[in-house]
Amino acid sequence: MKFLIQILFLLSATLVSAQESYEPLISSGNYKDAYAQIKKRLEEIYSSKVDDKRIPNDFISLGSAEERIDLNRLFSERKAEPYFIENNPELFKLHRFAGLCAYNLREYDSAVSHYYQCFRFKEIEFVSDSAVFYELSRVYKEAGYFRAYLNSLEQACSLDKANAEYALELGRALYAGRDKKRSILYLERYLSIKGEAEDLNDYILLANLHSDINRYLATADYYRKYLAKKSDDAPAIYALAFICYNNVGSLDEALNLFKRALELLPADDILRRHKCNEYSGDILYRNLRFQEAYEAYSRTVEYETKIDSAVNQKKDEIIDMRKTARELKTSLLKQKNYEKFKEYQLLERRIEIMEYELIQQNYERRKLSSGKVRWNSAEILEKLERNEEAIKYYQASADFDYKAPQARERIIKLQLKIKRGY
Repeated sequence: MKFLIQILFLLSATLVSAQESYEPLISSGNYKDAYAQIKKRLEEIYSSKVDDKRIPNDFISLGSAEERIDLNRLFSERKAEPYFIENNPELFKLHRFAGLCAYNLREYDSAVSHYYQCFRFKEIEFVSDSAVFYELSRVYKEAGYFRAYLNSLEQACSLDKANAEYALELGRALYAGRDKKRSILYLERYLSIKGEAEDLNDYILLANLHSDINRYLATADYYRKYLAKKSDDAPAIYALAFICYNNVGSLDEALNLFKRALELLPADDILRRHKCNEYSGDILYRNLRFQEAYEAYSRTVEYETKIDSAVNQKKDEIIDMRKTARELKTSLLKQKNYEKFKEYQLLERRIEIMEYELIQQNYERRKLSSGKVRWNSAEILEKLERNEEAIKYYQASADFDYKAPQARERIIKLQLKIKRGY
């Protein structure tokens, strides 16, 4: 009897060892062998569960009609089986690790199936089971099912609301979508847990999200938090200055920020430098600081001149390159000079690139408020009683088709004023 007990104990220990031998394989990254062992164990368990299995008709005597399965009765008495079956820690663990193995083996459909099956054998618990939904979200992400990825990740967040990493990932994932408010919710939950962002770009994300839904005070606050950690970021300084100027109404702060941005922006960032001077001029003009406003507007005209010069230079370069390309093409067709075909192809490609750059430059040029700047400059000069200069700026405003009828009227009145001498 004692010998029999020892044998049973050894068999039991061997079985437990066999069941858990896949865990070292997973730890070592041997997912293929681990997956095979898990599936073998699952087959052993499910083959022993016979309660819900029907005996095949082959076992029933052909002559005993009364013993045959009554399909009509079976169909009418059917019951929907609940998703949750029973609390079975072993099956839960096996299916979860099977999902992990399948995921690493890039068998994403099988991984999803195992993750769903594991919750048939365990009641969902807050916090502890959030990791399983997070693992499932990774499967959906790699498989390319973005909506399912978001849903699983959001389920993980709802089960563990104190997990900052889940909230951060979900907030970032929602950032590119249409649901801006949900993205804000999870990114701000992340900040409330952490206290501050580890990646400063998350402040920029939140600033952009609040700007998208017209919450400009919050936008400005997040830019300030970002700049408190990175005070030399010129584009961010410019962005905050524009929000303060255009949306919040903090004009003094905006003016100081535009000045700071001009100190940091590179010389070739002509568009931002132009806008800094333009908006500074607007603020100074509104504050009746006419001479300073005029000087700011004058600097914008200098930038416009630089842009126009660059555009004209590129046009001339394209014309010259087109001429060279025609000569090469003529040589190819008449003299059969095939050695220059590669040179011709490269030149054509270079021309395409330059023409695209020219389109971009013209687009940027159209963003500049040339007419408004000249109109405001003319008004300032008129207030400073520099009437002849004011006439030139009113004429320039009309040339840019900005308040052209009013500009012509002002020109006539100023010409009469100059003629009369008062």
